[in-house]
Amino acid sequence: MERNQTSKTEHTSDDLRTGLFQYIQDAEAQKLPSAYEVVFYNETEDSPGIMLWRYPEPRVLTLVRITPVPFNTTEDPDISTADLGDVLQVPCSLEYWDELQKSFIAFREFSLSESKVCELQLPSISFVNDQKELVASDLWRIVLNSSQNGADDQSSESEAGSQSACDQLVTPTALAACTRVDSCFTPWFVPSLGVSVHFAHLELHLCHHLDQLGTAPPRFLQPFTSDKNVPSELEYMIVSFKEPHTYLRQWSDESVFKEIQFSTWADCKLLECRNVTMQNIVKPFKICGQIAISSSATEKLLDCTVMVDPIFVNFGQHAVHSLNTAFQAWQQNQCPEAEELVFSHFVICNDTQETLRFGQVDTDENVLLASLHSHQYSWRSHKSPQLLHICIEGWGNWRWSEPFSVDNAGTFIRTIQYKGRTASLIIKIQQLSGVQKQIIICGRQVVCSYLADSIELKLVQHYIGQDGQAVVKEHFDCLAATQKLPSYVLENDELTELSVKAKGDEDWSRDVCLSSKHTEYSTVIQVPSSNSSIIYVWCTVLTLEPNTQVQQRLIVFSPLFIMRSHLPDPVIIHLEKRSLGLSETQMIPGKGQEKSLRNIEPDLTHHLTFQAREEDDPSECAVPISTALIKQIATKSHTGGTVNQILSEFYRINSSPQPVWPYNRKDSESNEQLTQWDSPMRVKLSVWKPCVKTLLIELLPWALLINQSKWDLWLFEGERIVLQIPAGKTIIPPNFQEAFQIGIYWANTNTVHKSVAIKLVHNLTSPKWKDADNGEVVTLDEEGFVEAEIKLEDPSPRIIIHNRCSVSLLVKENIKDTPKFEVYCKKIPAECSIHHELYHQVSSYPDCKTKDLLPSILLKVMSSDELTNEWSDFVDINNQGTQIVFLTGFGYVYVDIAHRCGTIIITLAPEGRPGPVQSILNRTQEKTIIFKMFISQASLAVFDEITNHKMSSELLRLTVDNIFLNMAPVASYLRSLSHEFQGETSEGRLQFYSLQIYCGDLQLDNQLYNKSSFHFAVLLCQGEKNETMQWSKVNNLILSNKDLEEYKENCFIKLCITLSEEQNFLFCVNDLNFELKPARLYVEDTFVYYIKTLFDTYLPDSKVIDHCMKTSAITQILPEQVRQHAKALVDPVKLRKLAIQPVNLLVSIHASLKLYIASDHTPLSFSVFERGPIYTTARQLIHALAMHYAAGALFRAGWVVGSLEILGSPASLVRSIGNGIADFFRLPYEGLTRGPGAFVSGVSRGTTSFVKHISKGTLTSITNLATSLARNMDRLSLDEEHYNRQEEWRRQLPENLGEGLRQGLSRLGISLLGAIAGIVDQPMQNFQKISEAQASAGHKAKGVISGVGKGIMGVFTKPIGGAAELVSQTGYGILHGAGLSQLPKQRYHPSDQHVEQTPNSHVKYVWKMLQSLGRPEVHMALDVVIVSGSGQEHEGCLLLTSEVLFVVSVSEDTQQQAFPVTEIECVEDHQQKNLLKVQLKQQRVPCDLENFLALSSLRSTGCIAPISWGESPFSINSYVKGLPEMGDWMKKVDGVRERLSEQQYNRLVDFVTKTSYHLAPSHSSVQTASQVVAAEPLPSAIKTYQYLVDPNFAQVFISKFTMVKNKALRKGFN
Repeated sequence: MERNQTSKTEHTSDDLRTGLFQYIQDAEAQKLPSAYEVVFYNETEDSPGIMLWRYPEPRVLTLVRITPVPFNTTEDPDISTADLGDVLQVPCSLEYWDELQKSFIAFREFSLSESKVCELQLPSISFVNDQKELVASDLWRIVLNSSQNGADDQSSESEAGSQSACDQLVTPTALAACTRVDSCFTPWFVPSLGVSVHFAHLELHLCHHLDQLGTAPPRFLQPFTSDKNVPSELEYMIVSFKEPHTYLRQWSDESVFKEIQFSTWADCKLLECRNVTMQNIVKPFKICGQIAISSSATEKLLDCTVMVDPIFVNFGQHAVHSLNTAFQAWQQNQCPEAEELVFSHFVICNDTQETLRFGQVDTDENVLLASLHSHQYSWRSHKSPQLLHICIEGWGNWRWSEPFSVDNAGTFIRTIQYKGRTASLIIKIQQLSGVQKQIIICGRQVVCSYLADSIELKLVQHYIGQDGQAVVKEHFDCLAATQKLPSYVLENDELTELSVKAKGDEDWSRDVCLSSKHTEYSTVIQVPSSNSSIIYVWCTVLTLEPNTQVQQRLIVFSPLFIMRSHLPDPVIIHLEKRSLGLSETQMIPGKGQEKSLRNIEPDLTHHLTFQAREEDDPSECAVPISTALIKQIATKSHTGGTVNQILSEFYRINSSPQPVWPYNRKDSESNEQLTQWDSPMRVKLSVWKPCVKTLLIELLPWALLINQSKWDLWLFEGERIVLQIPAGKTIIPPNFQEAFQIGIYWANTNTVHKSVAIKLVHNLTSPKWKDADNGEVVTLDEEGFVEAEIKLEDPSPRIIIHNRCSVSLLVKENIKDTPKFEVYCKKIPAECSIHHELYHQVSSYPDCKTKDLLPSILLKVMSSDELTNEWSDFVDINNQGTQIVFLTGFGYVYVDIAHRCGTIIITLAPEGRPGPVQSILNRTQEKTIIFKMFISQASLAVFDEITNHKMSSELLRLTVDNIFLNMAPVASYLRSLSHEFQGETSEGRLQFYSLQIYCGDLQLDNQLYNKSSFHFAVLLCQGEKNETMQWSKVNNLILSNKDLEEYKENCFIKLCITLSEEQNFLFCVNDLNFELKPARLYVEDTFVYYIKTLFDTYLPDSKVIDHCMKTSAITQILPEQVRQHAKALVDPVKLRKLAIQPVNLLVSIHASLKLYIASDHTPLSFSVFERGPIYTTARQLIHALAMHYAAGALFRAGWVVGSLEILGSPASLVRSIGNGIADFFRLPYEGLTRGPGAFVSGVSRGTTSFVKHISKGTLTSITNLATSLARNMDRLSLDEEHYNRQEEWRRQLPENLGEGLRQGLSRLGISLLGAIAGIVDQPMQNFQKISEAQASAGHKAKGVISGVGKGIMGVFTKPIGGAAELVSQTGYGILHGAGLSQLPKQRYHPSDQHVEQTPNSHVKYVWKMLQSLGRPEVHMALDVVIVSGSGQEHEGCLLLTSEVLFVVSVSEDTQQQAFPVTEIECVEDHQQKNLLKVQLKQQRVPCDLENFLALSSLRSTGCIAPISWGESPFSINSYVKGLPEMGDWMKKVDGVRERLSEQQYNRLVDFVTKTSYHLAPSHSSVQTASQVVAAEPLPSAIKTYQYLVDPNFAQVFISKFTMVKNKALRKGFN
């Protein structure tokens, strides 16, 4: 690159050896060299050998060549360099001094050899693109033996002695004699600007602001109302950055170049809402990187490189719940009409008439919950037993119930005794989701109403008071229509009668006696009404869970009769009471609505007749109804409903949606057959609700005809017009006997168009309609035209044709086969672009073929006259490029073919239209992104947090090593479109990127292996691992290309994706290539079943939450299945190429079926899967993948059978012998090509491998056979205890032959004893089990005989199993002792997390500890270590509020101390920076012990709260509670006044006044206190409390404390 500073460029050669530099030997002073000086440090125990040199100006090294260095091996006679050759090497690193970072940065790593020249690969200074790699520094150094520790770890035993001699192998001075350094100085190499930004700590806190979220009550919690107890600001995530460093450099030149380097330690904590603690979902990891930005007139380049040290991610059910609620909160932000989110894991609902108080046992928690309110509950402390207790507000002094757990779903009871009365609280725990539960607290008496009107209720309670007198108490309440009252906490024998009345009336009905003996009965009640209408209702008494402790009495009010009309219009009914000679009419609404009949009397037959309109006559046939009919219908119908279903309706849980009139949507499968009757309408009588006596009267038309079109339709029978159906209307059609037609009147032509005849077929002998989903397409042959402009835009076009010619063209497809339908030519207007789809593409969609070649196309110019132009030559559209064709009547045309994401872009441009292309292209600036990321290791652990609530157990761990992500533009992927097109298109140049993902190793571990009876510790891992490649430790993110290519070659997983950049920074996938090296897969059915049972608990909550999203009308009309299919067709899977390289797996399967079946390392090979171009649906692509790999597995069925352990795994034996023979010949041959010594070594290694493979294969085969036989014998013994014991012992694999023999013999002995003892033990066990179940004598005899059979079976199977186990254990001992065991081991031991050790969230202090203070604003929460006076240390937290500084003990999870902010000072210790001191000034009466004795005596009387500024626990609530009694305290002080002097008395009063105003501030108290202090300073004693803190946080805390204190004292601008 030419530069205007070329004249200033200065090149020097062999800098260190030309005499310019002065050598200085300084091993002790650690002196940095000056300009033109070289300083040598010899290697010591603490530091390696170093050679440093400094230039007078920053220079770039252009060449570093080190000739072979003579090693100093004379002192060690054991080392012979002649024998070692190039094995002996000294690792070194070239480093430079960075002025911004103030440290030496590694630039290159290399190794010195005694026989080879070492020349470093340095970036060339002639390319601008390498600007970020050009490092200019004045101070450089070479560190000898830099990775000595790491090299020792990796060295083999033969090299260990050599490596230990590296201390004296090369001295820094010898290195200087062999090193040539060339350098270059140019001003533009030196940054013109450098900025360094350091932070001690950065934290990003994410919070929910509940006042901005939804406030509507959740539907699944109805009818309960939230008590809004969750803090308005809920902090749910903290992302921390420890010591983030950022360095910015900018170079001044023709092109602007900037470089940003950053490094930090990051971690992420998530709120866990069960205990309000913080979970570490991402453990601290180091991340560093650099971003280089270069901008010129033609290009803007963004080059980003990131390196991440091992990153560990943990998640469980609680983390999924927290993230899911956070996602839902973001969706409903600033949408108050949305449903309120439930963050906590428990929702406690009060379904009683009482006000309840509850809390966690052994804590200070008590939460008040009003009737019909819900509370989002989280545990007060995770260090105390997680049990709740409950009491009824107003029942004495908080008489708590017995504790109970809420972790398991179910129903139980807790009782509270008070003044001779017993209150039974029934607690129902229901599962809402995997982690959330609803706790409903209710009483025994439940009253609900199915009536359409509200009624008033009076319940009479009888109980015996504490004095033994009978007490009668009446409860009045209003029961709203179709609602349920909160339950009454009354026993059955206490609630004896009830009565009702209409709302607003004065007269009560007769009393209904409630019997405590019967569980189910009904009675009819007449409700007095002032509007002269007769109201009779059913009062049904039902019992939930009868004859149990949790039984409840359910009192249901329902009407006598319910009318439901399915007709389109309202109907008039005539109600006749013929025995009384009375008649009246009532209006019944249609469309499936329900209405109760009025003025109906019980035990009286009523006759119903129906009238459609007032001008019509009523029906001739009358329907008789009476309350006695319900008994007959209920016995016939067998509805099967339960009492719990009634209660569920009022709780609105699990209520299946009722079909909506006119029932044209088939939401569920129905097997009910539909009957056709001759009359147009039918009356159906049925039971309305389960367990209720209400009779349902339904009016059913024989059919409904729905016109959902936009036209008025006519029905014809032959030529006769039957009726007209207006658009959008529903009618009852006549009962068709003949075929009918549908017609439409067309106004333009004044004609009626009829459809084909439609015949409704039914069998006259058995008139049953078949309920089917099939429909018939009716075509109306319309003649006429409608002028409409319809714009259709295909989001996924197959072909886009751009016609840049001045004439219209025709495109024809070269179809070889006979088409199934007529194919037309496609017209392309001049200067236009169109979408097109070939017949070949239409007919083959959605097939997923291996190689799909498209037919060629032909072009022709459209002619306006009679002359017809000829078709052009064939144009191949399968290959990209430009073709030239000649069109008759126009000339030569450039046809440009480009493929992009499954779309073919064809550009037709005439000759000679280059136009102003260059100027346009020069004005556009191309943007390019290059991104690289190196992750040394990523480990994802899945925890189970709900099985055991005291501990999070690790289930699975996925570990991926050495991950490399590389995203860079692809230069040669697609050649640019022809210049004729580029000059005129607005899309610009299409940019393609290649995304490469490499994984060095991957392993999936079963972390339950050590504590459960699972067989495999690893589920998936790499097959034959290569030698672990040392991940380059390069701090400045520069990795040599040679190391990178070697790493890519050895990777376990390779994924290459080609992306095309779309609009708005979106990318579209073009190519996808996946490659997997040989892997091992271990599958065990019992583990799969266990994971399957837990899988649902990890899924996000499935409850439908209203997120304030407007759904379009079409989504409501179309069924979900239709929408999914339509979406799949509109957005197909489009890829130019999909390739999955051949996969080789070794699969081991253990299946515990009736017998134990296992296969050992079955080889499965799958051929390459390659498709392209792909244009299909996701379903079709998955089907093609499944068929490909299923066929591959079937072809290897022989190997599967040969790998069965029960057969001795002959396939594995053959494979091992084959590998041994291959190594026996291969290794000597490879050695022969390298020399005699290598040949001898190859023979030795080949023979060793041959013997090892044969021994391993034979032993493994025998051991697997014995193990499989032993397991099956244990199963056949039918002794479950013996089987479980053997499986537990079998997991303890022996480490050597002796241990294997010992374990095998001991198990053989136990099996023999068990076989003999089983004859007696098995019958006794069966007899004992049956006796405990209190079975009959016949069952006992059967059980004894069964036990004898099991015992006899064990006599045969247990000794055989024991003998096989002896062989198995001996084989395992030999394999393990010889190191031949092939089962992989876990990468990490399971790390179970105890819940009590997790840290509190700062939200907990506001939500749980300070709630009684009205939740004051917490300005800062500082985690500290509390240092007691005796020097003991324990964890704590300082909470800074507006008035008080609270000290919380983390170990006890309680508030420990409280200090008014105006009385203390917070200072940092000058000598110990991590020590924070809180100094409290204690005012006192000087030199008079009586003052303190008097004050202490007053406190002991309970007149005031015990004010103890720090010495003992101080409850701020009790202190506030004592303030109102200050007047009484003053009176008692008067009695002491005689013993105090006037001055002492005044000081005592001032002290109490001053300390009180901090907690109940008022203007007068503040003024008084300030005046007293100002007038006469009081003597004070300072007490100091010490806390160990992070020094950086201490400074922030002191600043905030000063601000809060000034505001409390009303100083400054607060």
